[in-house]
Formats: sequence, C-alpha cells, structure tokens
Amino acid sequence: MKKGTFIILSIVCFFACSDSRYKSAENVAELNISFIDPKWDGRNVPKSGQCTNCEGEGKSPPMLVKNIPENTGALIV
Repeated sequence: MKKGTFIILSIVCFFACSDSRYKSAENVAELNISFIDPKWDGRNVPKSGQCTNCEGEGKSPPMLVKNIPENTGALIV
C-alpha cells in the first residue's frame, strides 16, 4: 500500500469515528449480552463464523441483548 493511500485511509477512519450523530450517554446501562447459538462459546470461533478465506461462512454470531434502556435510539456494536 502506498504511503499516501494509508494516510488518506487513516484520516477517513479518524473522522468516521467522530460522528456527531451519536451523543455520549449520561448514565451508561449495563447491558446483558449472550450468544444464542451454543456453538459460540466465547472461546472458539465455530466454522460458520470463520472467514470464507479459511473455508468458513463468514457469519456473525446471533446475540441476545437484554437491559436496553427505554428510548434507546441505537446500539453500536
């Protein structure tokens, strides 16, 4: 990768992370998040979750999120 391309990508990533659409929460909730599929145990990545370059399916784990505060507009994962 050329040095100029790397610098441009770095700048884009920096400003993407400073998006003003989301505000910091005054009180942070303690969410309860768990995997729905028992194959996702938090230690090993099942074959379905491995990238396609490693002969996997590239799937994300299905998750259950509890204790979401009322009036929550978005969850950023």
